[in-house]
Amino acid sequence: MAELGVPPNELFMYASWDACEKILGGLSLKATPPNALNDPFECLPGGYEDVTDDKLVAAVTDPGALGRVRCQMIAMGAPADQVDACIRQNTTPAGIPRAVAAIRPGVEAYDFTELLRRLSERYGIICFAEKPDCLLMWSHYADRHRGVVIGFRPSELAPCGGPLWLKVGYSPHRPRVIFQAETEDQMRECVTRVTSTKAPCWAYESEWRLVVRLGACDLRSGVRLWQFPAAAITRVILGCKAAQHEGVLAARLREAVPVARMERAQICPGAFRLELVGVAPAGGSMAIPPQSLPAGPPDPQASVGTHALPVQSPTLTTPSPRATDPSGS
Repeated sequence: MAELGVPPNELFMYASWDACEKILGGLSLKATPPNALNDPFECLPGGYEDVTDDKLVAAVTDPGALGRVRCQMIAMGAPADQVDACIRQNTTPAGIPRAVAAIRPGVEAYDFTELLRRLSERYGIICFAEKPDCLLMWSHYADRHRGVVIGFRPSELAPCGGPLWLKVGYSPHRPRVIFQAETEDQMRECVTRVTSTKAPCWAYESEWRLVVRLGACDLRSGVRLWQFPAAAITRVILGCKAAQHEGVLAARLREAVPVARMERAQICPGAFRLELVGVAPAGGSMAIPPQSLPAGPPDPQASVGTHALPVQSPTLTTPSPRATDPSGS
C-alpha cells in the first residue's frame, strides 16, 4: 500500500551530466505525465474491488449516470427515441436484473485507459530515491556512473500546503480501486493507489514521488517544469566515471547553489559499494562522515494542500521514474 506523509529530510535524483546542467541552470525539474513514463503499468489498476450487486443496481438506475449514457449514445448516432426506450426497459423491476447481468462483465474487465488519460492530462510525477549510493540506480539513471546524484530538501521542493508526496509501495498485484467511490476520502484513496503502487522488481529504487498539477508548472518547449529555490539542493555527487566534470560542477555550484556541497563517488576497495567523498572548494578531496539534515517536527499538513490531488471519480506502480530526462530535455 502506498504511504502518504512527510518524506525524509533528504531525497535524491539520479541524472545524466546534461540533465544536471539543465537542473542547476534552470532550478527546475521535469514533471512527467503518467502515460509518458516507461512502465506500461503506470496508473493502471488491476480492476475494481467490492463490485456488489447493490452497487451495480445503483449504477444502472442512477439518474446522473443514465443521463450521461443517453448523451453519449445519441452523440454516437443512436436515435433518441430508441435510447429512451432502452433506458426505460432496463430500469423496470424486471429489467434491472438483466441490466446488471449485462454490465457486470464490462465492469470486471474494464481496462482503465480513460483513467490513465485523465490523470495524465492533469498531473505530473517527479521521482526521487531514498539512497544516493545504489549501484543499479547509478547504472540505470546516471548514465552508467558518468552522471550525478542530486540531493534535495523535500520541504523546499514542495512547501507546506503544496503538492502531494507519496512513498511508492511494491506489490505483485496491481492495485484495485473502489467501485462507485462516493466520499472524498474514497476517491483520493483510489487515485493514490494507482499513482504509487509498482511491481516488486522496482523495490531497489526506494522511491518517493512528488505529484504536481501540470497547470502549476512552467511550460517551456512543450515540457512542464516544476520550479524550486536554490536552497532545495543539498549536494551534488559526481559519479565514479565523471571526474572530468569536477571543475565545471564546482563552478556551477558557486554560481547557482553556493550553499550546496560537492561530493564524489568512489569505488570501495574489496567490496561492491560506493564511498562518497567530499570535494574541497579548491578541488582537492577530503573524506567526510555521512551527514543528515537537521530534523524538524513533521508537519501534518505537508502531504496534502492547495496543490494536492483533487477529488476525482476513479472511473473517471526498467526505469519508470525517469523514463525521460528529469531536467526537461
